[in-house]
Amino acid sequence: MAAPTRTWQPSDERSSERSTTTKSWRLGRQQRQTAETSHLSPRSSRRNFDQEEYLQVVNQASIQDQTGEPTTPNSSRSSPNPVINISNHNLDEEEIKVLSRGLSYVPTAPPNTFLLKTELYRFFRKIRLRYYFRNQTTRQRSSITGLREPSTFFPPTYAMSHKILAFEEIVTFAVDRTLDQRKFVRLNLPKTEKKALMELCNNKELVIKPADKGGAIVIQDLCKYKEEIYRQLSDGVSYQLLSTDPSRELATTILAATQKGLDAGFLSEQEFKFLNQKFPRLATIYTLPKVHKNLESPPGHPIVSGCGSMLEPLCKYVDFFLKPIALNTKAYLRDTT
Repeated sequence: MAAPTRTWQPSDERSSERSTTTKSWRLGRQQRQTAETSHLSPRSSRRNFDQEEYLQVVNQASIQDQTGEPTTPNSSRSSPNPVINISNHNLDEEEIKVLSRGLSYVPTAPPNTFLLKTELYRFFRKIRLRYYFRNQTTRQRSSITGLREPSTFFPPTYAMSHKILAFEEIVTFAVDRTLDQRKFVRLNLPKTEKKALMELCNNKELVIKPADKGGAIVIQDLCKYKEEIYRQLSDGVSYQLLSTDPSRELATTILAATQKGLDAGFLSEQEFKFLNQKFPRLATIYTLPKVHKNLESPPGHPIVSGCGSMLEPLCKYVDFFLKPIALNTKAYLRDTT
């Protein structure tokens, strides 16, 4: 059976065919880009939204969350973050540009040697811990909940392999050499936007917060922001004015209750230490402006940040026992954040 023969085109015909294909591909790309931009309204490129336009954005986002359909190009998910300025400060073009990048945008900064050394220490500690406990197949819990204070144990050098020690020396030397050779930092922001960002940071009369709905960035006067918080805290039904700081009394109460649990045997030593924090922080309150309700004087959505507070360990302990019960009910609300 004869082998199949291959037919070849002349070089000039192949080159002309490639050039025709490239031109058609570029033309198709331009047509697609034109079709996409034709759906954009002239107002979608603006950073400052009025109330009607912002309510449309919020409604589109809420409809997409409920139906699962993709958002239109005018929504805040495909366009830059809208900036709503309700303060007395007039934002210039560069300030609007840098704010529209979003509050989660991280500008490049010179390397922090102390922070870098701290991260290296944590990285080496994690490697040493895995090697030190390599023969333990299962981790034994000291209590039912497994709650305990963060460990500060650092495996000793004599218990490590020479390969791990050599790896630590090589990485440390490479990092130190990189820091010495890096004379400049390439910025991911233009100089004009960097200057505008520093001016906004140094302006202590402004408060910049994300909107409660819609993903916008709201600029408020500090005095107006405080007035809204004081207005909510003055509600005697929801809040009560205290004459003294109850932290010491609360810590004494928690210590006495957990000591009874330790003596009775249903609290382990690790749980006892976990529930009694040595250096708790005070919970703080802040508000997110509800510009979808009132654009000129928006009410605030109060949020109390209790991370690291005195009651956070108790909440985690109670949540461990209540979570299985809540999951077995017919309906429950689940926090996805």
